[in-house]
Amino acid sequence: MSGTPELADLLQDAATQALFELHTAMPGQIVSVYADGNRQFADVRPCLRRALATEEDQAQPLAEEDLPVLPRVPIGYPQGGGFFVSLPMAAGDFVLLVFAERSIDRWIATAKKSSQGTVSTGDVGMHTLDGAIALPLGPAPSGELLEGVSATDLVIGKSGGLVLTMSASLIQLGVTTGSASGADFVALAGKVDTECTNFKADITTLKAATSTGLGTIPTVGGATKTAFDGATATIPHSPVSTAATKVKAV
Repeated sequence: MSGTPELADLLQDAATQALFELHTAMPGQIVSVYADGNRQFADVRPCLRRALATEEDQAQPLAEEDLPVLPRVPIGYPQGGGFFVSLPMAAGDFVLLVFAERSIDRWIATAKKSSQGTVSTGDVGMHTLDGAIALPLGPAPSGELLEGVSATDLVIGKSGGLVLTMSASLIQLGVTTGSASGADFVALAGKVDTECTNFKADITTLKAATSTGLGTIPTVGGATKTAFDGATATIPHSPVSTAATKVKAV
């Protein structure tokens, strides 16, 4: 025989039911990316199902249902001061869906950097699916873990492809499918230009000497010997390294 429910039980049931409709954050998967808006909006499928509560005991879920695909969800990229970092989001990519306190539809449509005003949402809902924002942050499921993640260094790149690794003292360009480290130090443009200028000067000196008859030519150790009367050629200069000391590449 069922008795009259206590006030505490009614309040608990009401709170539980409200929580079933409250959304905070969950993984999502991109269904499609809109070509307009510089590909900054996407249809996203929530990856977790919503639990349905029973009428008798709302704390125990009776069943689950899929949440609907969320249309035209804004993608949140890091940005500031006119600078930004974007990623080529595509169907199948996982994102983190966060749900704003109120609907952001009007804010998305009307907000400007030049305006310091606030926006009326026109919606009394809180933490609903209408306030979804897709952040390209992961998390990655166990079957789709990133390749090339380092325990010590900053890594930027493509999983299974080229990666840029930065440690406290060295920047390296490598590949995650092979060696993630750069094979050799890169040449610096300024040093290369200097060496090319020196080689050009050597060739000019040699040309001038041979046009009148080479008088002395260098030998190993810097000594000279007479070949025949004419101008003196003081070549070659001693080449120096053009390599960087902190940047390596494949």
